[in-house]
Amino acid sequence: MLALFGEEKSVARRRYRAFLMKGIALGTQSELVGGGLIRSAGGWSAVRLMRKAGLFQKSDERMLGDGEFVERVLSDARESMKTRYSLSTQGISIADIIPAVCNLFSIEPHRIIGPSKERTIVKARALVCYWAVRELGMTMTEVAKHLKIALSTASSVVNKGEKIARDQGLSVKDILNANK
Repeated sequence: MLALFGEEKSVARRRYRAFLMKGIALGTQSELVGGGLIRSAGGWSAVRLMRKAGLFQKSDERMLGDGEFVERVLSDARESMKTRYSLSTQGISIADIIPAVCNLFSIEPHRIIGPSKERTIVKARALVCYWAVRELGMTMTEVAKHLKIALSTASSVVNKGEKIARDQGLSVKDILNANK
């Protein structure tokens, strides 16, 4: 979390503290109070009217949006958890993903460890970071330590890895199966 405010811990802490103080100074804001269906529908009176009319929507107080949006988000989360559970029950770890990704890019696995700006290594590392964080549920700190890179580097490449996987139609299960 602190990495979002700076690479150096003392600087990041100072900036985070300033960010919090600025928010506290704003006080309670009515547009940020309440949540879920109540806020999305326009308040309690709108929710009561919907219920009287026999209209029910899926809701979750953590999310703003209509019932269809909430369903889609929860469905995606369930799918993600299924994948994560499936991989963990198979004993899949980052140590399995690294050689599979390196094989895909025709590079030696030791080259992905540590800093490098070589384009192929950067792309391979982005995929490893993406799959380790999003599919295995590892923290970015764990991934950064494992790959011997800065936390900010791991954090910044997760979305790049997602784009690479999407653009090239890659899935972690497919590359692991191809590596067997």
